[in-house]
Amino acid sequence: MLYFNSCPKCLTGVIEHQQDPYGDFIQCLQCGFLRDMDEGANVADALNTARLQLARAAATEEAVA
Repeated sequence: MLYFNSCPKCLTGVIEHQQDPYGDFIQCLQCGFLRDMDEGANVADALNTARLQLARAAATEEAVA
């Protein structure tokens, strides 16, 4: 399934939900952002978690600089 303008990294990318033998994952078709999903999690939860992690990383970089 495709989720338009949902990428937590590039903000305008299309997220695709996929499965492979190792489990579910989401991937941005524009910037290549890739995140494994926890078992039983849905795409919205995975995207929200990724957004929080990226925001924390950006805040940490600003605090160090």
